[in-house]
Amino acid sequence: AIDPECGTAQDLHAFVEAAHKLHLKVMLDIVYYHSAADNIMKDDPAFFVKTENGQIARGFWPQPLPDYSKPEVRRYLIESLVHWVRDFDIDGFRCDVGGGIPESFWVEARKALDRVNPQIVLLSESDRPDDQLQAFDINYNFNFYLALRSVLRDGAPAIAVRKSWEQMHDTMPRGARLLHYTDNHDWPRAVMQFGEKGAMAASVLDFTLDGIPFIYNGQEVDDP
Repeated sequence: AIDPECGTAQDLHAFVEAAHKLHLKVMLDIVYYHSAADNIMKDDPAFFVKTENGQIARGFWPQPLPDYSKPEVRRYLIESLVHWVRDFDIDGFRCDVGGGIPESFWVEARKALDRVNPQIVLLSESDRPDDQLQAFDINYNFNFYLALRSVLRDGAPAIAVRKSWEQMHDTMPRGARLLHYTDNHDWPRAVMQFGEKGAMAASVLDFTLDGIPFIYNGQEVDDP
């Protein structure tokens, strides 16, 4: 559901409708690798992975881990995805830590979503090579960003960027779509790390190499 602090269902309907009139897609960010400590799923402790002493297991970030071996967990989460697409005309999802969740879950979710909207877009915050075989449309290109940073911030030889590009083509399925970015919510702004000229040079690469250029809100600002 929508937290009343953020607005109403009608607000979301109006937002999506306005975006579609501008030929824009609206994607929601979903976090399925772990849950909030007060997630409604906590009402049924069987929904979560357990430690040897019977406590709810925590993930890399110390939050509860849903148990994807349970069909009821998969069903609940997939029905949530379908809800937003069916009832609010959402165009897709950015799947946080997508590689931390079994690929089989995403394949299952993809099939359910395609039955509602075959044009749905799934973006995995992961560089797992098999993601785009059946489940996802787009993946992050983490290694490319790290190579860019090593050159522009740390002074590594520029050939590191080419090597990263070649590695991507060697490991990802043919035709895979990857995002190129110069900063994101996990790192300082590109202008802060690379300087203005370095950030502009990185953007040129992002917009000219094969792949999908990815712009974050406010990335042109040197905000620490």
